[in-house]
Amino acid sequence: MPQVEILCWVWVHYYYWDACGRLCWLDGQALPPAPLRFDSPYGTDAHYCVKRDTAWSGYRTHFTETCTSDLPEVMVHVATTIAPVQDGELTD
Repeated sequence: MPQVEILCWVWVHYYYWDACGRLCWLDGQALPPAPLRFDSPYGTDAHYCVKRDTAWSGYRTHFTETCTSDLPEVMVHVATTIAPVQDGELTD
């Protein structure tokens, strides 16, 4: 069942057994990289991301607009991606 497999991966990503046999929560530094882990068992494509002073789990929306100084700015393209995709990766 896919739901059970996802739950198993969430446990692997966020918990570990210590030397005394206790189940412990991994701290932020020990977590797998954001593109490799699930941040929600309900949305497995949602990932953790930080941009400047804002941090979130979810998706990222990229906007492309015209840049002509004498004309109004117009949105020409919108793309929604997983959060770790950087703006520069979509410039092509």
